[in-house]
Amino acid sequence: MASMRTLRAIFTVLILSAMVTGISWAQTAPMTTEQPTATQLTAAVAQPKIDSGDTAWLLMSSALVLLMTAPGLALFYGGMVRQKKCPGDDYAEFHHHGADLSTMGALGL
Repeated sequence: MASMRTLRAIFTVLILSAMVTGISWAQTAPMTTEQPTATQLTAAVAQPKIDSGDTAWLLMSSALVLLMTAPGLALFYGGMVRQKKCPGDDYAEFHHHGADLSTMGALGL
């Protein structure tokens, strides 16, 4: 029984020290009285620039995700239906995927 009280006391001390340490780490540095001017703030913010490499990577990764979506959903939904209904379910999924693509293409999304 004494060993259980000892363990409980050690555990309590460890928890309290962790809480105190966490509170002391949460303190922030004092704020300075100087505030940056609007000119300094606008100079510090970099103006965005359209880069052809970034645009190409965005389009390529979007196309890859689009190509992976249809087979992935077909396999996912195919695992939830009986084996004899799997081809019909796959056909319906590809049909819906095509309808989504044509809608997005028509809307320009």
